[in-house]
Amino acid sequence: MKNFFIHRMNCVGRKEKGRSEQLLHYVSNELVDEADERGCSNIAFEDLTDIRCVILNG
Repeated sequence: MKNFFIHRMNCVGRKEKGRSEQLLHYVSNELVDEADERGCSNIAFEDLTDIRCVILNG
């Protein structure tokens, strides 16, 4: 029974990963389209790790 639950959890994890990857793909395409419409030739990204902590702590 334990193996069944582990298997089900792994399946849910793979589905969630797939959904996240689809969402990220969609969003990245939208960003590129928006930049293209506005005539931008470059898109800059920054590391937003722990951004919530930085904002909350001022």
